[in-house]
Amino acid sequence: MTDGDAPVVDLTEPAPTTPAEFWDGDTCCLFVHGWFGRTASDGYAADFERAFDRRGVDVSVVPAQWDAHTVNFWRARRRADAAGRRLADRLRTIRSRASDATLVLLAHSLGARVVLEALVDLAGDLVVDTVALLAPGVDADSVCDGTRYTAGIRESATRVLSYHSRTDRTVCWLYRLLSRSAGLGCRGVDCRDSLAGPPAIFESVDVTDVVSGHEAYVEPGENIRWADRLTADLWECG
Repeated sequence: MTDGDAPVVDLTEPAPTTPAEFWDGDTCCLFVHGWFGRTASDGYAADFERAFDRRGVDVSVVPAQWDAHTVNFWRARRRADAAGRRLADRLRTIRSRASDATLVLLAHSLGARVVLEALVDLAGDLVVDTVALLAPGVDADSVCDGTRYTAGIRESATRVLSYHSRTDRTVCWLYRLLSRSAGLGCRGVDCRDSLAGPPAIFESVDVTDVVSGHEAYVEPGENIRWADRLTADLWECG
């Protein structure tokens, strides 16, 4: 469905009508917000679109919105899982209508859980070209070999970039407090207790030097160095 004139992918309902116009071009780029981020997601997506455009990349960034407004962290995680399965269905629809479109997913904070769950649900039905997890709010060992998201990453993506910052207090402190586990968005992957590391297509990227905190990821207009880095990584134009 759409919000006014701006396209939006609705992940709050099992099977809403999904607009086709935003993936008629060569690339479909979706932005998935985090906890309590639904209201601001239109603005975040627009900021990323402007940042890419200023660096020579003409692509529409469309928000994919889920029901993230709850003070209960565990309920938010369950809703993220449900939204992930719905996102997988939306991606199947997109691929069926635009078989050659490049699929790019950006996810911030708990939105990373939505995207990773979508990759698991896809189970290789289609392959997302690029996934960028910004301050991912999932456990640091959840992408290690044999764990929750490994198969989905390996089967349903060409490459996954996971950005972390050691100065991100939200993931480094709050996520750890609530989940009782280190967050992937703080110090990156931790596979010390696993048989092996993440799939070869998964890259853990330390951006502590350019990202000072959790919200800095979704402020590419103000954070020039971060916008430069993300644009170069995603569109290989740096």
